[in-house]
Amino acid sequence: MVLSQRRSSAIILLLSCGLLLALPFVLSAGQDFFLPVAAAVVITIILAPVANALQKLRIPNIIASFIAILLFAGLLTLAIFMIFQPALDLFEQLPIITNFVTGKLAEPGSLALPLSTISAGLSDALRSSAEKEVMDQTSSMFQAVAFATPFVIGQILLALLISYLMLVSRVKFHESLIRDRVTISATRKAGLAVREISRSVSHYLGTVIVINFCVGLVVTLGAWLFGLESPLMWGGLAAILNFIPYVGPLVLAVLLGITGVLDEGALVAGLLPAVAYLGLQTIEANLITPAVLGERLSINPVIIIIAVSFFSWIWGLVGALLSVPLVVIFRILLNHTGTPNIIGYLLGEPLFGSSMRRAEK
Repeated sequence: MVLSQRRSSAIILLLSCGLLLALPFVLSAGQDFFLPVAAAVVITIILAPVANALQKLRIPNIIASFIAILLFAGLLTLAIFMIFQPALDLFEQLPIITNFVTGKLAEPGSLALPLSTISAGLSDALRSSAEKEVMDQTSSMFQAVAFATPFVIGQILLALLISYLMLVSRVKFHESLIRDRVTISATRKAGLAVREISRSVSHYLGTVIVINFCVGLVVTLGAWLFGLESPLMWGGLAAILNFIPYVGPLVLAVLLGITGVLDEGALVAGLLPAVAYLGLQTIEANLITPAVLGERLSINPVIIIIAVSFFSWIWGLVGALLSVPLVVIFRILLNHTGTPNIIGYLLGEPLFGSSMRRAEK
């Protein structure tokens, strides 16, 4: 009996390893399908409390789900016009900034030049580059937008449609998951697991969204006080990049430092926005977020870095934004279904042992 169980466990373990090795290539090759589905799962969990709240106001489920999707689509459209468009302009200037600074540093005696001189020369370079390339890039830009926009819009609409269908069917899904169990014990465990998973994931994502929104407001105010252009863009970038732990804040700090130094023409004054943001980020990441979320939903930093690297590798920036929510969902699922005891299995213990018993309690 024991030998049969270990043989079955070995087969499960080998199949799992094979699936794990094939997973990144499958997800990358099927990005057009898997990315909208993954985004829809996260959007559904975020909007489920909104739809539930609307249902408590005696609004039918179909209409409540549609209103929740409509609110999300409106916020997404607002973010695109107020945040991403100025951010794209900034990122388009980064190669010009890099080439100009590199060329200046290569000149003899460049280290003795004041930053104000370099800043003024860079402003002239950006102006002349914009005037020179605007006509050449207009046609290619319109061609790129013409080809890329339908695909991107199609992906967004697919994700929103799947999210709407998931919101509409969420109640029936919960009921069928509980009703189809064979025993009363399994029914009870399924009901508790569904309730706890939905509550925990919604609580985590909702809390993180509120925290990141507050960070964005503080950064917007700080950017306005420091005199940076497009303070709403900086606040929006801070809120969005805060969904990518460690990597996102570091990228924003570098952008703030470069922009501040070039705008001010002085090293100390130019770095103040970046230093202030790093101070805010330190307080938020080490004091506010752990205090609000607690230890139960904390995630190992190594797992976060691996998840961000993995999902950004297969799905790009959108994958990096989805990485932490997907890890949270997967972790809470494992807390209720039990995690395989791989190390213990190699030492002679059952593959599914103590973790399964903990999940049942």
